[in-house]
Amino acid sequence: MILLTDTREQAPLDFKVGGAVSSIRVEGLPFGDYWAETEWGECMKVCFERKSLADLWGTLTNADNHARFKREIERAKAEDFSFLLVIEGTFTGVLEGFGRSEFKGESMAKMLFTMWVRYNVYPVFCQSRKEMAKFIVETFEAYGRENCKRTAKRIKS
Repeated sequence: MILLTDTREQAPLDFKVGGAVSSIRVEGLPFGDYWAETEWGECMKVCFERKSLADLWGTLTNADNHARFKREIERAKAEDFSFLLVIEGTFTGVLEGFGRSEFKGESMAKMLFTMWVRYNVYPVFCQSRKEMAKFIVETFEAYGRENCKRTAKRIKS
């Protein structure tokens, strides 16, 4: 599979070529920070938006940024993509809040889980960037395996 990283990603994760990952490409993506496609160019319909805790607070507590983020989610939904919000921090870290903000961690947690229920934006909490990269690759690999099964089933029918 080919991993795609958005050109606007300011702190790209360090993915390694090997195993299921044949290459990594940087290009402008219409939404999300990370996508994947098969070697034959079929896009996997899942994307990841990476947020540090500072990014998370800056995006979800600022009205303009929140509106822009919701438009990004709507674009993904219109293209039938699953949208995962991968957070550089633990759930406990979110609950503790972000030092420079008066917006409480408990309120952020409520907002994240409301987004999951309302918009199907699943929050993923990762302890490290290494864990985050591994989670993303494993998810794309699972999508790839399921895609192959569906394609094989259609061919047999």
